[in-house]
Amino acid sequence: MPSVFDKFCRSCGAIQPLIYCAKCQFKLEGITEYKGWTISVDVKPIPSRSNDFDFVHPDYDGPDDPRCGSAASFRDCMIRIDEIMSEIEEDA
Repeated sequence: MPSVFDKFCRSCGAIQPLIYCAKCQFKLEGITEYKGWTISVDVKPIPSRSNDFDFVHPDYDGPDDPRCGSAASFRDCMIRIDEIMSEIEEDA
């Protein structure tokens, strides 16, 4: 059964949990929401894959606002979002 992170390959129809379809190597693109935050795949043109997933809160308000960032995976984005939400709750 597909998970929330699985993407449908528009090229061959396979459902894959990765940013490239394992069946035909077509690049998958997707935007997912987690607790109201947007997580998107944005493969950067650099060798490191540590920043290929971006996350942002809908109320993000510029560079001094901690509610955006990049991570290596959807799971890493979710962990960082939870950390940021905890920090904001503690400061309130």
